[in-house]
Amino acid sequence: MWCVAELDEKYIERMEDVLAVYEKPYNPAEPVVCLDEKPVSLHAEVRPPRPAAPGHIAKRDNEYKRCGTANVFGVVEPKAGKHFTCATPNRSAAEFAKVVRRVVHSYPLAQTIHMVWDNLNIHCRKSLTDRYGESKGGEMWSRLTVHPTPKHGSWLDQAEIELSLYSRQCLGARRIPDLKTLQRETRSWKRRVNRAQVTINWVRQQQEQAQIIPILSARSVQQLEDNLGVLDSSLSSNHLEEIAGFTDFKLGYPRDFLYEPNVLKLVHGKTSPKLELHR
Repeated sequence: MWCVAELDEKYIERMEDVLAVYEKPYNPAEPVVCLDEKPVSLHAEVRPPRPAAPGHIAKRDNEYKRCGTANVFGVVEPKAGKHFTCATPNRSAAEFAKVVRRVVHSYPLAQTIHMVWDNLNIHCRKSLTDRYGESKGGEMWSRLTVHPTPKHGSWLDQAEIELSLYSRQCLGARRIPDLKTLQRETRSWKRRVNRAQVTINWVRQQQEQAQIIPILSARSVQQLEDNLGVLDSSLSSNHLEEIAGFTDFKLGYPRDFLYEPNVLKLVHGKTSPKLELHR
């Protein structure tokens, strides 16, 4: 089912505002952070699954036990690659306020924090003041510059990409029975995506082939020391091959459909053969 938005002046104004924020060059004094929510159903196994064995595939019973629901706040600073995604019991105003507090405290030197989110009713100043009081909650809200997406235009929120990655890389097709397990797995995933050493090492060890020189960026002495730690370690050929496999992925639909010869010819006409197709 599609939700067709009305492209009125307010919609276009908000859309252009969000896009203008995304187009700005990276500025650590004005980070751009995107936030969105995702419900997660908690399911427990009724019968123990059977692991894979030589000659037998892994098997899981189709019956499961419903254990309620939880919520995941997808929070990311896309240009800096900083992830704040976390699992909570629900998406109440109090939980939202806790997440915003964590984000604000992560940027003590920022002049303002640009927040992109949709029009959910808890995305407001009142959520912070109800939780932390008028003084403290109001102070946190004053550090934000809010950029709401248009109504029915939440696709502009890059936190939806964060949640898509989280769903595929952390949740997958497995069953998670309780909030405690969900929170543990979410923290583990967040540590992985926030860790930079593997990425830097991967680039460093390809210098001879690609003539690439990695730039070790850091905001503190501790971060610089952590990044320099790659000089004391190395990745085996198997590790490099495995990482290369992650970077070589298929985009799938709708990209594959849009790049089919017949579709390209229909859209671009005689110029389609001259297009350079980039993945």
